[in-house]
Amino acid sequence: MANVKRALTQETMIAICEAYKDRDNKTADIAKKYGISRGGVARIAVELGALPRSKRYRQTLRKESSGRICPKCKKHIDTKGARFCCFCGADIRTGKEIAAARLEKVLECVGYLPQGFRDEARDAILNAIKELDG
Repeated sequence: MANVKRALTQETMIAICEAYKDRDNKTADIAKKYGISRGGVARIAVELGALPRSKRYRQTLRKESSGRICPKCKKHIDTKGARFCCFCGADIRTGKEIAAARLEKVLECVGYLPQGFRDEARDAILNAIKELDG
């Protein structure tokens, strides 16, 4: 792959990516046109932001990566602790994470309850947060 990248200019790699994004173009035809392997076409396109066509390739990417995939634009996000997609701004948190964040916000208000209710409510909310995070 390193040899392929050196031989191809940035403009050529962008052209490969654009051709790959168009599903009417077969990967084999793109590879033949630019003189690289089909896997090379896919790797270049994915590195430049295209969604992989092969289900097996997408699963491999998920196993290797520690980040998340945006549910809206389907791009990979490697930023730790990110709550929103850096490409489209969509919320990338799971339902459990959103619920836990809301419960933590409610926990701040529990201090204003009468003493008997406060302890019960605090314990219930902390248990719910623990269950959601675990």
